Amino acid sequence: MSYVPGFTNDIFISFSHADNWDGWVDKFQDHLNHRLIQLGAPVKIWRDPKLGGADVFSDEIFTQLQRSALFIPIISPSWDESPWCEDECQAFERFAALNGGFRVDSQLRAIKVVKTPLSADKHRDLFGIRGFEFYKWETQSRYFHEFHQSSPEFDARLNELAQDIKRFLEAFSEHLKAASQIDFVYVATTTPDLKPSRDKIVEELEESGYAVLPRDSDLPRLASFQAVTKAELTACIFSVHMVSDQPKPILEDGHDSITEQYLLAQSLRKYRIVWIEPNRELYSNFDEALESGLQNRLDILKNRTIQGLKDVIRDQLDQRGNPPAQVRKRKTRTLIRDRRDHTSADSRRKRALSASENSNPFPGLRAFEREQSHLFFGRDEQIRDLLERLETHRFLPIMGV
Repeated sequence: MSYVPGFTNDIFISFSHADNWDGWVDKFQDHLNHRLIQLGAPVKIWRDPKLGGADVFSDEIFTQLQRSALFIPIISPSWDESPWCEDECQAFERFAALNGGFRVDSQLRAIKVVKTPLSADKHRDLFGIRGFEFYKWETQSRYFHEFHQSSPEFDARLNELAQDIKRFLEAFSEHLKAASQIDFVYVATTTPDLKPSRDKIVEELEESGYAVLPRDSDLPRLASFQAVTKAELTACIFSVHMVSDQPKPILEDGHDSITEQYLLAQSLRKYRIVWIEPNRELYSNFDEALESGLQNRLDILKNRTIQGLKDVIRDQLDQRGNPPAQVRKRKTRTLIRDRRDHTSADSRRKRALSASENSNPFPGLRAFEREQSHLFFGRDEQIRDLLERLETHRFLPIMGV
């Protein structure tokens, strides 16, 4: 059982295989684990055993990264030069946004352990924190010496590290208890020409109290792209995809990242909104994905302005009922949640009963207008039931007379 409730692991250790040739990482983990137990914090630590003798990625690493409360990289030149270690770092930061956030008050969910310094002390820029340095520079020379694991210096530094870890894990546990539920919306990364439009959607969603994923337009490396994107999409209530005919970002293996994000959303059976910029045509890869994939839980907006996209997003959010808890505590000026006549079923029912006493509520051949919105009620439960059924059934007939 982990020390922090809700996680499989308390600590994920990221390291380069080259730094464990003499068992340094094995001994470090063993010493840290025992010291934390002595401090009253029996944590669960996970690291890749790297049985193949190399730094490689696997599905197991992604799974364990996502389920870990704290990230501890063991910094060295070989760690810094490893693309896999860099990928672990970036993937953890994005996974952390889904389960408590990467920043907790003034502290990050990452603590650096510096085994071997980088040139010009470049390691101190990582995460913007100094970290715990397990070496010392000679005052009269340009040489450094790493602490031997049986030395008093090593024990003293490890003790400081263990105390910091314990304090952080306890503070993080309290943070999780107090944190309110956040709804995520996935707004897929897109081409540079559509970035201003994406920024507008992201800004209004965030002002409305929704968290938007991905948090930036930088794509994760190929190794972690699918795992990170799938986790982010799974956490979201629906996805928005903004496309045009412009050149698209390409992943390291040549795949089109915009189409890949859509295909992952489709595989998870997410409700998808596809907005095609007016007077543009879809490029072939995305068009083929639309044509060949599932057509249910999909809205395709052609020749609709950015305001038309906002309206569809707003309607989708309104169908979900109450806004996030943090929004209910304050007023908002954004267009996403600002909807006239957004009243409860009870109030609409009272207004309808009152109106029926004085006039006929049926307009005959005339269309219902916004002014009669209070007459529409009584189907909320049935609508919710239909939406739940569509989560598990691709076809749902509705018959009536």
